Amino acid sequence: MGVVSIGVDIPESLRQINDPFSQELIELWDERHMKGRTFYVENKGYILLQDCKKHWTIRGFFVQAEDRGRGLGSNILANVCKFVDSQKQDCFVNITIGAENIYIKCGFEILGPRPDFPDQLRAIRRYTGHDQQGFS
Repeated sequence: MGVVSIGVDIPESLRQINDPFSQELIELWDERHMKGRTFYVENKGYILLQDCKKHWTIRGFFVQAEDRGRGLGSNILANVCKFVDSQKQDCFVNITIGAENIYIKCGFEILGPRPDFPDQLRAIRRYTGHDQQGFS
């Protein structure tokens, strides 16, 4: 399945995913009036990518339980990384401890724990000025 990328609005089909975590991610995006892009595979998973003007920040990453472990999340994240590289900017993310491997494989560097959320790490994927393949 191909990954779709759209600007600004989150597709209605993603808003209808019946999962509390997914609904929480989208509610926070809406409440904070974030702008950016949504990368998704219809009804299966998505990443919400916030445009912070001088860099990008992943604000939500969700994959349906029945679709985990099949490479779907890796595929969506690889598309996000290609897009951010095309913008020649860095990408930040806050990661729940235990979920960092998918990001490391795509070239993210762990910066350390978040002081305000002890169960999370802060990471960056730096734009290096040349193509990064991700998932090496």
